[in-house]
Amino acid sequence: MIGSRKILQSASFDLLSEAVLRKATAGGLACSAPLLKPSDLIHSGQYMPPQLLYDISALDLTQIVYDQEAIRAVNPQRGDMEHLNGIVYSHPAEGRIIGYKDVRPDEFWVPGHIPGRPLLPGVLMIEAGAQLASFYTHMFIGWKGFIGFGGAEDIRFRQPVAPGCRLHIVGQKIWERHRRMCCKVQGVVGGTLVFEATIIGTEL
Repeated sequence: MIGSRKILQSASFDLLSEAVLRKATAGGLACSAPLLKPSDLIHSGQYMPPQLLYDISALDLTQIVYDQEAIRAVNPQRGDMEHLNGIVYSHPAEGRIIGYKDVRPDEFWVPGHIPGRPLLPGVLMIEAGAQLASFYTHMFIGWKGFIGFGGAEDIRFRQPVAPGCRLHIVGQKIWERHRRMCCKVQGVVGGTLVFEATIIGTEL
């Protein structure tokens, strides 16, 4: 029975991955990162498939609803520290938002992390998630001040991300109180979950 459940979980996650991959690559970047399918690890007995925060398989991840300029009108980051390039989905009534970061080969970290095999630093994945949460909080909750990092918890890095990839960031508001905000974020590349974290922001 347990083995059957693993196979069903694997099949459903792989179908989701395939559907998201088709949507994500329709107008995005070609990604050469060596991503593993969840079923590869499940069948080896090493892995239980993580769950996405919500079903994104029916969403059009190529339709930009807020572009880079719209993000700049809300978020203060500029230059090398802009790690959110577009918003492709928002559902404020349910606290949901999806954005993306295009991982470019000319970014400042590429020569040094790691020479000969550039990999997006995990701290920048978290920063991209925080910028998504900041955009959501300013745009849909109406905070006016600067939103600083209050903390990051439950962080997991599951797959490497290389230049040429489009990193979609799935966000879910968890709570808001006393000028503090908590969101869960997940990074997805080609339908594969690459990182997840819980981010706490505070208005300064």
